[in-house]
Formats: sequence, C-alpha cells, structure tokens
Amino acid sequence: MRSQVKPLYATVVRNGLVATFYFQFIPFRSHYFDSPFKKYTVTCWLESLLVDGRLSLLVCGNLIAIDAPGYYFDTLPLNADPNNVLQEVVQRVQNLKPASITVIKDCDDNLFATLKQHGYSEFGTDLTMALTLNKKWNTFDDYLHALKHKYAQRARKLIRDAAAVDRRNIDVAQFTNLRLQFQRLFQNVTQRQSIRLLIPEMDYYEDLLRHDSRFSITGYFQNHQPVAFATYFTTNDETEMHYIGMDYSANERYHLYFNMMFDGIRKAIENKSHVLEMGRTARQAKVIVGAKPVYFNSALRFHNPLARWVFNTLRSRFAKKAGADWEPRHPFKSVEN
Repeated sequence: MRSQVKPLYATVVRNGLVATFYFQFIPFRSHYFDSPFKKYTVTCWLESLLVDGRLSLLVCGNLIAIDAPGYYFDTLPLNADPNNVLQEVVQRVQNLKPASITVIKDCDDNLFATLKQHGYSEFGTDLTMALTLNKKWNTFDDYLHALKHKYAQRARKLIRDAAAVDRRNIDVAQFTNLRLQFQRLFQNVTQRQSIRLLIPEMDYYEDLLRHDSRFSITGYFQNHQPVAFATYFTTNDETEMHYIGMDYSANERYHLYFNMMFDGIRKAIENKSHVLEMGRTARQAKVIVGAKPVYFNSALRFHNPLARWVFNTLRSRFAKKAGADWEPRHPFKSVEN
C-alpha cells in the first residue's frame, strides 16, 4: 500500500477559518485490476502501455476506509461556505498533482448536491454492509436465538463444521513467525479481487499490532497450520471487520468465511458495539447473517475520456464480483432486530 499511495495534507488558516484536508494520490497501473486483455501476452502489453503512467486518482479522503471524509473544519466563520473552501483546496491540490479522476469521498448531503452542480458525477452505488446489534444481545447465543429457525439451524451447522478449527488471538511475536503463511493466505483473497487498489503489505498489520490498541488479528488453525485470519478495528461503539486471508480449499471444508462473520458478531457483542461493519464485498453472504447495506455519497470528476471508460468498466466488474445482484433477506424473527 505504501508504494501505491502518496498522502497529501492541506491546512487552511484564513480570517478565522481553520480547516484540514487529507488526500491520496494514486498512480493507476494495469496490474491493479483484472481484465480479458491479460489472457494474452500481446494484449496485456498493449493494456499496460495504454494505462500505466496515463491514469491516476486524486482522492479527498481514504479510498479504503469506511465513512472517513477527507475534510475537517475546526473553526468556520458564519459567512464562510465550507463547500467553496473545499472546492478551492481540491483545485489547488489538483494543480499540484494533476490526476485523471478526482474523487471526494463520503460527502454530506449538502456538499454532495453542490459538487453535482459544479460538474461532479455520482460515484455510483457506494455501499458497505453492516449489522446493527440488538441491545438485548449479551452473548452470541442471544444472536442465534433472534434468528428465524432455518437461519439459526444453518448457522449452528456451519459452526459445527468448523469445530476442528482452532482460533487464536495473534500477537506481534506470533505474527512475525507466521508472516509468510499469512501473506500467502492474504494473496489468495486479493488475487480473486477484480480491483486491487491499496493492497496492504504485511508491514501494515505488524505496525498496527505494535502501535494501535484498537487493532487485533484472529488466526484460524487446522492441525496447527494457519488456514485463515481476520483483522478487526474496535472504536467506541463500532467493531469493524477489516482485511482477511484464507485458504479456499479449507473454506470449502470448514465454511471459514461464514465462521469469520459469526466470530465477528461474537466479538462485536463482547465489545458492546452497536454496529459490526463488515465491508463492501460478498454482500449476499452478509445479508444472510443479518447485515444491511449502508450507502455513502461520493462524487467524482473525470479529466479525460480514457479515465471515464476505464472507471466505468472496472466499476461494473467490481459490482458484479461484490454481488450487485444480491437479494434482501430477513433472517430475524422480529423487525426490532
């Protein structure tokens, strides 16, 4: 991830206004995504020739974070318009680091409407899946009892199928020893993604384990060998499932993905969280365990036709992979859940 993104910061202090902005400048490369052209050497080479060095993203905000706007107004005079200030800063940064696409992530409704009036387009269906936890759930069994019979029965079977899998909380020393195995498990997942922007290296996890008490890793072991891992952030009233790694042959046998989601629910209940944030992908699986979509406003502006074509093509591919055709489910007995 360090090699993919260049962070940029801007601070405005003017006539009583104090504001801070965070940007990510991301040069786009053909190996960051899958396409039919990669099946053949010649077309793969032509694709890299067309894309590499020609496309880049300038993001106000964090491209991979959930609900993390890239602007913060500490002091705002009564006669100041934050929308105008943001657009002025974005334009200045764009002049310094010209990009093919400018993205303003996680806008409030007022800013989103203003940006659309100034030539920005809707990002599209930017959503994440989240499970709102019932305040009455004190244990994971409470969650199971809240499910309709067929969903609870299915959950118990999936959990039984993974009884041979051992869970371990991973500390820094253990992570160091298992680094290569975890890297392979993570690559199994990323290689299946249609878009591979901002893929973290193993140093990312190690740094978080060392320095951020909100971060944790759960390792899954079968016969003392790691077959999966899940990472979490716990902040205030929310538990977030972050990146995962997995052996897909073990997943078929032990239903690891569903068990990771159940473990995430268990962890969120133990943390007294109100929400379990579950991420953008595998939407159909997540609605089965009770998650619902949470939508965000993000706006973008294209600066050349090639960027528009590549973005629209990749967006449709990502939506298909993520499960754009997922169907709503109602796994709980009561609408209260």
